[in-house]
Amino acid sequence: MYRLRSKKASLQLCLLMLFILSICTSCNNKTIEESVNDKERNTINKEINTTKKEKNSNENDKKNNQSIEQVEHEHFASKVSSFKSKISVFNDSSKKFMAKDVNEINRQCNDILEDILQNKQSIVCTTEDIIGESNEFYLKFSDTLNIGSNHYRFVEFGNSMIRDGSLIYLYVQIWDENNAVTLHNLDTIIQTASGVGEFIFYDFIEIDGEYYTNIVTSIEGADSNYFRLTGYKVDNMKFEKFAVDNNLKDIVNWQVNKHDDEKMYSIGYGYNRKYSYDFKDKSIIINALDEEGKIFSSLEVEISKKYYNFEESNVNKNEEIYLGDWRIKKVLASGRGTTYSSDDINYILNKVLYFSKEEASCFGDDIIYLDMVAKNPVYSKSVISKEDFESGWRHYVLFEDLGIQRDSITEINASDSKGNGSILYIKDSNTMILYGGGVFFELERIERLESQVSENKFAEEDINKQDKHISKNELKEEAESADGLMKMEVF
Repeated sequence: MYRLRSKKASLQLCLLMLFILSICTSCNNKTIEESVNDKERNTINKEINTTKKEKNSNENDKKNNQSIEQVEHEHFASKVSSFKSKISVFNDSSKKFMAKDVNEINRQCNDILEDILQNKQSIVCTTEDIIGESNEFYLKFSDTLNIGSNHYRFVEFGNSMIRDGSLIYLYVQIWDENNAVTLHNLDTIIQTASGVGEFIFYDFIEIDGEYYTNIVTSIEGADSNYFRLTGYKVDNMKFEKFAVDNNLKDIVNWQVNKHDDEKMYSIGYGYNRKYSYDFKDKSIIINALDEEGKIFSSLEVEISKKYYNFEESNVNKNEEIYLGDWRIKKVLASGRGTTYSSDDINYILNKVLYFSKEEASCFGDDIIYLDMVAKNPVYSKSVISKEDFESGWRHYVLFEDLGIQRDSITEINASDSKGNGSILYIKDSNTMILYGGGVFFELERIERLESQVSENKFAEEDINKQDKHISKNELKEEAESADGLMKMEVF
């Protein structure tokens, strides 16, 4: 009996131990689970906090960037406002200002302008945005040249009125794909009481895939008039000045002075000479004029890699510049309506015209004039201003279209007693413009031997063209019957 009770007690004790053990195990598992859950919650909370910090950081960066941009914008606006304010002082035409006062403002404004041009916001500005209305000063932007990811443009700033001691500045403004701006001062002209200067030409010129600048300055003084040439090679953000070519032995009459320290040329033809000039392709042609305004000597300056090529050509003073043999090279421009078809123009190109004291080739509104010759022609001259020429053509044809870079041009009317002849315009000693039928053609001077070769070369082709050629009246009839295939307009 006693043993039975003892076993029962032992069994109950075991059951109790098992119960306690199970409870402990359950609690332990629960504790482990809670520990794991706590770790996960901590990880999630850390991620949330990190995300919040990143978000706050981004927002702060954004706010900082906006603040920086706002400051830059306000700084730019302040500079522009200051620039306009200084300039506007001189807009009162009722007041007279001393040259020294204007020149001091010129220098102050230029310092401000440099700050403005080095700000990326200036890239999208027009000249009016920066300078506003000004009677005393001007600001010019050139067209933008894009080379790879970089962008280039010229900026010119100076006095509209020439004053003793005033300055004209020429810059190049460069910016990259991030609109980071670099500014270079390429040249500065100092005006004096005895010398007036102006930039007459600057441009970017491509040679064999590389880019160069050609800057031409005209200086007119009491003692001498001359031109200044400055060239640069464009090398990414840098501008390298041209080296000076020493091969000047063929230049006899023209004075070409080298400034090795500044690496530039000054060009002139004697004391107080008057000039005209013209530009074509990669060249500038400078013409020396006599007392009557006639060209008697020319110097062609061609830009090449790192230096200039000079070629001098002189005209016999006893012989007029338009006399000689000339080839019809190309079409320059045409009016609103012409009397020539495309076939006519193809027929006309490469024809050779002759002008002498005894005979003159004819040209007019029909190609039949090419077969005519004016005997004992009279050459009458007149100087036509840019304004009169362009208004006469109702601005359909401009000096710019004809490649004329000056304010006037000499017209030559060669005709016989019957009125047959040609109308010519002199560009330089080797280039003229021929007009007829509403079309302007460029003529180039050729030597007599070359003109004979040209005649032989095109003789057979011309015969074929003549066989196929239809007169103007026949073309007109065909055009009318074909519902106006050829449009002719009289104005």
